[in-house]
Amino acid sequence: MEAATSSRSGVIRLNVAHRRVKLGEDEVSAEEILALETTYYTARNDLRQVAGLIDLFGPDDLAEQAFVVREADRQFRRAQWIVEESGVLDRSDLPPSVRESATKMEAEIRKFTAMARKSMR
Repeated sequence: MEAATSSRSGVIRLNVAHRRVKLGEDEVSAEEILALETTYYTARNDLRQVAGLIDLFGPDDLAEQAFVVREADRQFRRAQWIVEESGVLDRSDLPPSVRESATKMEAEIRKFTAMARKSMR
């Protein structure tokens, strides 16, 4: 769960940095982008490893949901490049399609968490 939520958060932070640059509000240094990408790819790698371990040891339904979470992460990653249609940076919220994708990933993480809790009983 930690890897998935860190990955989700990483995409959001990368999206904000991209929007800051694209919409001309701020400069974002190469070092800042590298740090954001490193954090994201570390979380994504952790997510891949955890999903692999669950796939190896089971239970099967939890392993399947772990891969659903990984796919949600892949889909959400595409949202990194989306900016506001208005052309004005809104720091208080994400563009609607980014928010929708983040919500979908969060829902899959919650399903995984609920399944994991049940399998521990």
